[in-house]
Amino acid sequence: MFISAPLNEENYATWGRAMLNALNAKNKTSFVDGALCKPDENSPDVHAWVKCNSMVISWLINSLTRDLHESVAYADTAREIWIDLEERFSQGNAPRIHELKRDLSLLLQEEKQQALASARTPTIEATALAAKGYHPTSRMPSFNQRGPTNSRSRDRCDHCKKPGHTKDRCFAIIGYPAHWRTPIRSDSTKNLTTWSTREFSSAATSIKEPTTDQSPIAVKM
Repeated sequence: MFISAPLNEENYATWGRAMLNALNAKNKTSFVDGALCKPDENSPDVHAWVKCNSMVISWLINSLTRDLHESVAYADTAREIWIDLEERFSQGNAPRIHELKRDLSLLLQEEKQQALASARTPTIEATALAAKGYHPTSRMPSFNQRGPTNSRSRDRCDHCKKPGHTKDRCFAIIGYPAHWRTPIRSDSTKNLTTWSTREFSSAATSIKEPTTDQSPIAVKM
């Protein structure tokens, strides 16, 4: 018996109609619809019935896809196979099967979107941090950041009015350390400069220039 479209999980309606037409053409429909039951073991027709039943079973199995063969391989009658296929793949189960396939498709699509989003998030965060001047290989702040990086640079002493320290740490109040070199005041430098200029001027005027009749390189005898 030849069936153009073997039974799968989605085409039971068309397969069942084609199979009934083929069985009807062979006058074997009664073996699947329950009209012809197995005779008693002592009946003279039992051997003929067993032969025809086995033939219909082979027709049914050969009209299934390969993944369905094992599910019906151990059935004893063609009627058992027909009822089993009807319960599993009839229109009553088709909406449920379609619903399960739809839910599975939506679940797979959602998992794919989550995977893409999780893969994209580190790239977006890295780009944002790079735009802010953050480099993961160094904890040093970027030169693109503005503002002082040392809090001491914002300190200013209320006593000496100099930056870099506060009043409670001012050497002018608490005293200079032993190793500290006292800076030269600006007025002392001025006096030193004035004194040096005056002294040099006086020394220069005290030196007499040689007369015209005396050679600068004359040797005193």
